[in-house]
Amino acid sequence: ELEVSEEEEGKEEEKEEVVEGGTWDCSVCTLQNDVENTECNVCGAQKPENAKITAAGVDPKEAQKAREKEARAKKAILREFQRTLRFLSGGEMTFYDAEPLLKTVGSNLALMYPAEQQNDTKEFMDKLLEHLEVELSGTTNPDLVSTTFGATIAKVKTRQHDKKHISRNPEYQSTYTMTLIVEGHDSVESALKANFEPDIHEVDDEEDTDEAGKPVKYKFEYRTLFAELPSVLCIQLNRFSYDYGRGVPIKHNHRIEIPEVLDMQQYSEVGRGAVYKLKGMLIHMGATASSGHYYSIIKSRPADGEDPDSGAWLKFDDNRVSELKADEIDEECFGGEYVGQQKDTYGNLRHVTREKGWNAYLVFYELDSATAPPPLTKEEREASKGEGGEPEKKDGEEEGEDDDEEEAPIGPDEAVAVLEAQAEQVQTANEKLWRRALLYQPATLDLFRKLIAVKLFAAKKAIGPVLMTPELARSLVRTGFALYERAVLHCEDVAASESDLRAWTTVLVSLFSNDPQSALAFLEAISAATKGEEGEATAAAVAAAGPNGWEPSELIRRAVLQKGAMRNVTEVRDSAITLITGVAKGLAEVNMINEGPGFSQMVKRLLDAVEVVVQDADVLDGYMCLFLELAKSPALRPKLLSCDVAAYLAHIYLANLSPAPEYTGDDAAAIASGEPLPKLPANTRKSIAAMYSHPLHNYKILLQALSAVLRSATPTEVFAAMPPLSRRLLNEARLLTRLVDKDPLAGLKTIVPEPPTPEEEEAMLLAEGWQKHAAQTGKIFWSHKRRKDTSTWERPKPRKHTVNELEDLSLKAAAPSDLLLVSLALMDPSMAGSVCDALVQGVERSYPNSRVLEHKLTVLKLLLQCDGDEHHEGRVQRVAEQLNAQIGKLREGEAIEVRALKNHQKCSRMEVLVKAVQELQDTIPAFVLIFPKGTLDWFLPWIEEFKPAMRVTLDDLQGKWTNSQHQDITIEGDQCTFADGNPVQISPYDTATYSTYSVPGWVLSQDHSHPNTVNWVNQANGKERTVWMRPSPSTTDDLDVTGAQQYGPQPKNPNFQVL
Repeated sequence: ELEVSEEEEGKEEEKEEVVEGGTWDCSVCTLQNDVENTECNVCGAQKPENAKITAAGVDPKEAQKAREKEARAKKAILREFQRTLRFLSGGEMTFYDAEPLLKTVGSNLALMYPAEQQNDTKEFMDKLLEHLEVELSGTTNPDLVSTTFGATIAKVKTRQHDKKHISRNPEYQSTYTMTLIVEGHDSVESALKANFEPDIHEVDDEEDTDEAGKPVKYKFEYRTLFAELPSVLCIQLNRFSYDYGRGVPIKHNHRIEIPEVLDMQQYSEVGRGAVYKLKGMLIHMGATASSGHYYSIIKSRPADGEDPDSGAWLKFDDNRVSELKADEIDEECFGGEYVGQQKDTYGNLRHVTREKGWNAYLVFYELDSATAPPPLTKEEREASKGEGGEPEKKDGEEEGEDDDEEEAPIGPDEAVAVLEAQAEQVQTANEKLWRRALLYQPATLDLFRKLIAVKLFAAKKAIGPVLMTPELARSLVRTGFALYERAVLHCEDVAASESDLRAWTTVLVSLFSNDPQSALAFLEAISAATKGEEGEATAAAVAAAGPNGWEPSELIRRAVLQKGAMRNVTEVRDSAITLITGVAKGLAEVNMINEGPGFSQMVKRLLDAVEVVVQDADVLDGYMCLFLELAKSPALRPKLLSCDVAAYLAHIYLANLSPAPEYTGDDAAAIASGEPLPKLPANTRKSIAAMYSHPLHNYKILLQALSAVLRSATPTEVFAAMPPLSRRLLNEARLLTRLVDKDPLAGLKTIVPEPPTPEEEEAMLLAEGWQKHAAQTGKIFWSHKRRKDTSTWERPKPRKHTVNELEDLSLKAAAPSDLLLVSLALMDPSMAGSVCDALVQGVERSYPNSRVLEHKLTVLKLLLQCDGDEHHEGRVQRVAEQLNAQIGKLREGEAIEVRALKNHQKCSRMEVLVKAVQELQDTIPAFVLIFPKGTLDWFLPWIEEFKPAMRVTLDDLQGKWTNSQHQDITIEGDQCTFADGNPVQISPYDTATYSTYSVPGWVLSQDHSHPNTVNWVNQANGKERTVWMRPSPSTTDDLDVTGAQQYGPQPKNPNFQVL
């Protein structure tokens, strides 16, 4: 994947070519800028990535001619546009991906942004039509664009007082688009009327003079009228404008009605008007002008012989096409306002009025042929081109220039060949679509699976003439796996069904169990590289292995890791992992796991990909799930352990903190690669808030896999079989410290409690406060005694277990060896000492009464309760000595790190250490012999001496407050009165290390409070907080005559503090 193809190398070489000198044309204001400029000197527009560079010393007009000549010769956009239209008309797929057209347009048009990104659709359409008009020259329909979108407009000058026509200047435009200013208008007709409103100017009349012979000033009307209407009228509803006061672009989302029939008689010259019918709209979805999404609403054409106006309205939104009813057009296209719901601060829903961010931007009308006037004559159209419109000659084309340079028109044979090639592409795509549609059917795939299963059952039971020969087993394996990999995993209905995938996995595992040689070849095939010299050699070796040779398979990359997938499908990943694990287990059961390079090569390939895997959280999850399932098999654990899988997992867990890349010596290299472990990036991802970063991976599955790899009935044997690198890295203080602080329960398997019986469920509901009642009709209904308006006829569901409750249940059901820290400590005395030291130091760093402290003490107690080996007393002795040393250091207070602590920090550390000693004395008999009870009688007097004084006292709380919910609070004495008038009592709240105050359900946090702002913490949920603040002083209203008027400087707030 890291290799660069020849095509990409060519692109890189093109990027490296630097044009010395020259200019580029701005796509906004058409100014010519120096090639070194990255933005336009006038309008500030950014230089497009594919800007056309005119070399220095070359006339821009000549360069433009050369580009047009090249476009006429290549016809790249025209051919791709034809191909797209042919797929839309003749293709049988539900949608067509226009990515090839976008790439072609992006490489040939100088757009401000890449073609597949944000571009204004009006600008995009104009440039596309102009380019198509150039490429159509020399074809059988050179005027296709102009006959569809071309229009002739006439600028008419009329004297106002006698309505005399003074002048008429026709102008022809081959791609006409009408732009309407919609600000201040509520309909297209209103905006049209304003757009065609005549301009009145008072100027000299050369036909009439006064007595002195000077021209008389009269008022004249200047109007623009249609002399010839286009076949397709495109109207741009200009909803975007610029707010110069704020300096930002804005969008007008007000309601604009769009008529289905548009009469253009009053905007055309006499006898040249007609009626248009609405055929399509382009919708911009976005509340602002800076972002959004486009989709289209188009009226389908009815079949021949049907009413021309009977077509259905279809909505085209990316790959989704849906039908709209006539009354839904208003909601989708007109804009305006709608009533939505919004939650307030307290979680209550309220109705709010918002602007619709989705509304029509481009509107397309088609000329009604029944009302269309006769077209202009050739002489009239040529006159309009010559007088004020487009010149007959292109820019830069001189009079009398020789026409021999014009390209010869495309011959009939060449045109037919192009059309036949496009038709063949559509037919091939349709055939492929139908083949996939017929194969990717759940019924078809289920039939294939049952046929294979019946064949397998008959051969195994020797039913009839069929016997399980090696050739038959090999044929069934290959057929079954080919269907599974190329059809089952790609069929959406089957891939989303866990039961169907389980049935396929069961059949395949049975097939591989009957053919161990194919199982070995399968493991080798799924681990074979697909790129590079090594991959080619591996593929050649696999293909040359005789009848058992398999082609390299990307099952791990596509199904397990799901690298590059648009969305991860957990069922597919789990099915592929189950298949790989089942095949490996089958080989282990027949003692063939070590035959051939299959399993070892697969593990090695997985370990070599660690640098790529850690860059994506979803890919890493599949990676870890595969190792977890492999490690659950006792027969496969020794093989994984010997490949240094434990070292790799610990290395991924530490990420950039791992010391393994800097290791030297004999134990620095991994067994799988023979080299030190690679350096990995930090486990963080960029955040919008620059002050912190979120973790990229959740290592819960990784730690379960690491614990499963190390799990064994005799931990000492695991340590003896462990390679040197794994021993060294697992004994690292950095790893143990991170496990203790971040994941003390690493390796714990979460259990899901069984669903309760109806009797248990009813008892749970009653305990939660639900009451059961019988109505007069005898029907049962439920109500909650602590909540109002909760009566319901449906039986409520009991409250689900929280994450903490599930964790506690899992911890009660777990064995000590299930925890990773305990497993590490039981392997070797030296590792046990490191784990004990890390646990004691982690306890000291914990906050009192925290859940993390409880977890650390639980792991410590489980470790010291493991008394089945000869090193038990040594572990207890090590913990007791460490606790005694830390307590003594804090009590003496002479150490440098202790003297740097504040009093509340000393008390906090001493409290957690004493708590650890007391809990170990109550649960570990051997600990009491080393650390007798009564040794810590000095603790309470010591705490009283160092306990910090309260920062906020009851006197500081007196007066008025306002909380985070904008409620007024008044405190008088020890009574706290809220806005509802119900007083509660403020009570002292004492702990061993600090004192504070509490109200029912809340405790005042002394660490985060001061006399003007106090923080209260919820006793049930420590993460929920509320803040009280002193109300800010308000100025006196001049119209308030009830109080004394005060002018000039206001008195200082008595609660003001100088910081």
